[in-house]
Amino acid sequence: MKSGFRPNLFWNALFLLFTMIPAIDSVAGQKIVSKSTKISVVPPIATPGAGWTQISKSNLQSVCPPNNFGGQNYAFFDNCRGVVNAWSSGIMDTKRNRMIVWGGGHNDYYGNEVYAVNLNSNTIERLNDPGTPLWPRDGSYGGTAIAGGTQPNGRHTYDGISYVENADKMLVVGGCFSGVNGAFGNDFWSFDFPSMKWTKLSPNGTLPTVGPGFVTAYDPTLGKVFIHDSNQLFLYDVSSNKIEVVSSNVPIDYHLVGTIDPVKKKLVLVGSGSVFVYNISGSPPYSRQLLTTSGASALVGSGYPGLAYNSAIGKIVGWNGGNTAYELDLDSGIWKAHTALGGPGAAQGTGTYKRFSYSKTLDAFVVVNDMNQNAFLLKLGN
Repeated sequence: MKSGFRPNLFWNALFLLFTMIPAIDSVAGQKIVSKSTKISVVPPIATPGAGWTQISKSNLQSVCPPNNFGGQNYAFFDNCRGVVNAWSSGIMDTKRNRMIVWGGGHNDYYGNEVYAVNLNSNTIERLNDPGTPLWPRDGSYGGTAIAGGTQPNGRHTYDGISYVENADKMLVVGGCFSGVNGAFGNDFWSFDFPSMKWTKLSPNGTLPTVGPGFVTAYDPTLGKVFIHDSNQLFLYDVSSNKIEVVSSNVPIDYHLVGTIDPVKKKLVLVGSGSVFVYNISGSPPYSRQLLTTSGASALVGSGYPGLAYNSAIGKIVGWNGGNTAYELDLDSGIWKAHTALGGPGAAQGTGTYKRFSYSKTLDAFVVVNDMNQNAFLLKLGN
């Protein structure tokens, strides 16, 4: 452009209009950030009204690593959809009001990078790069660690990850490791958010039995994590690195997820046709009951539904696809339906888990249903 040149007002206005178009949406949008590229800046998220709100420009695949990242002969971008659709969960980072998504595993996805939908800074981010070198893709069984043993292998997480608020860490327990013949494990890892570092943990005590579908739930009152394998309930203290059995001979199907009502002191497990309720007040061993419920047979009968506690109403809420979420009254066993148009559509057949979580800041649930789909917010009506 020549010195002193000034476009006329018409073309200047037209230029501004077209640069704003990507930011115009019936729903608030986001700034999208990856490890290396800032893509765009758009209006902040408004406090949602009742019903479903789609968060524009929040599809996480847009910040996946490129194919052959780090010199690895692997199609990261093409396969990173497995972070969500390969039996994997997420957590709600309550300190920063963001949904964290982590997963992959088996032969679906080999990366182990961490993703975030940040509801405060209006960004979607890939928080780190995938660890390298990856596990060999030669038919061998997937191991627990990559990057020279310093990071966990990617994995189907099932419900085996939780946000430990008092330690500001993501706890990872077991899963199905990346590898053509991926194996199950019962290893423990933590991801520290301030330092963005992985740590391999070696808990003191009896570990869960190796298998698929561990259920985990952080208790904000105790500051500890409940872990359920196929037959026992454990309580793990991240700060002391100690684990103990708190209920024995309590078999469950592995298609369940869990959450805690910290007011009623109940650990609730839902899925595969059952609703189990543990009374976690007092000292262990903790007793369990099979709760008969009505009003949400499709949700209860599904595998790995989304389940979260809404502190504003003091109720546990579930969702596993479609426009309807269900609010559980633990006293009566009745699920109350909340239906609104514009939901995310069908849930992943491999489960929702904690990718349906509650944001206390927004008094709304956030859902990440697919790496190629925008995230959604759900605010319950009356």
